[in-house]
Amino acid sequence: MKKKQFFLLSMLLCGVLTLFSACDGSKKDKSNNDDDEESTEVSDRDDKDTEAAYKKLRDGIKEANKQCPISLGILGEMTSITFEDGVLLFSYDIDETYFNVATLAQDRQAMKNNMKTMLSNPQGDVRTLMQLVIDADCKLKTTMHGRTSDAVASATFKADELEEIMNSEVTPHEKLVMSIQSTQAQLPLNADVGMMVTELKLEGDDVVYVVEMDESMYSVSMVRENKAAVKETIVNNVRNMGPIEREFIKLVINDDANLVYRYATSSGHVDVKITNAELRELM
Repeated sequence: MKKKQFFLLSMLLCGVLTLFSACDGSKKDKSNNDDDEESTEVSDRDDKDTEAAYKKLRDGIKEANKQCPISLGILGEMTSITFEDGVLLFSYDIDETYFNVATLAQDRQAMKNNMKTMLSNPQGDVRTLMQLVIDADCKLKTTMHGRTSDAVASATFKADELEEIMNSEVTPHEKLVMSIQSTQAQLPLNADVGMMVTELKLEGDDVVYVVEMDESMYSVSMVRENKAAVKETIVNNVRNMGPIEREFIKLVINDDANLVYRYATSSGHVDVKITNAELRELM
């Protein structure tokens, strides 16, 4: 029984920011000196500081954009990273099999709120990039184009918004809940022939995907009899996820939660669980 992967929507920007930082790693390493580190601690920056940060950001984007398009796996691709008129823009071309851009475009504030939560108190390369945008007094924007619907959804963050996000404290549980909510808004989605993912929810320590099955093709007893094989398929899918898709699994791990796939018909259901310890081994 085939089980496809489901990408959690609010992880997109955070994952791609990490990709960008990796693309620009060599330039970043060359320019990381004591003066740069000290400048990130200064709140009242003068024009010279801002101009230097602006130039560093502009030059870094040129190098990063050479790596585009960058595959996002089942989600689509990042088509470009540009910097113009003080706006750092990430552009995506989205395969809407698993991601309905038109739905997202209808509530752009919700999209922005989700991203605020996922980017809060960032660490490592993501924090470095956000700090550079702040130092340059610029904006960060993401635009998603749906290949099927031709819809466009976008969110823009000003420097002061990014600074607030960087200093905000959000728990691993809050990030997980936000990610689940943003994905639930995209359901139902086809999982496979005769299977539909209708719900994603948190039950105690379990993150549960509810997969409704066509009773003319599947039965609960069939899944139960082949439970070990079904679990192994899911485990292999998780093991082979790309770097962006893994971001959701990391959220589950960080909240000490388990991952459950609930295969259901009108007559009942059977749960296939990947424990937190098993997920940690897979990562």
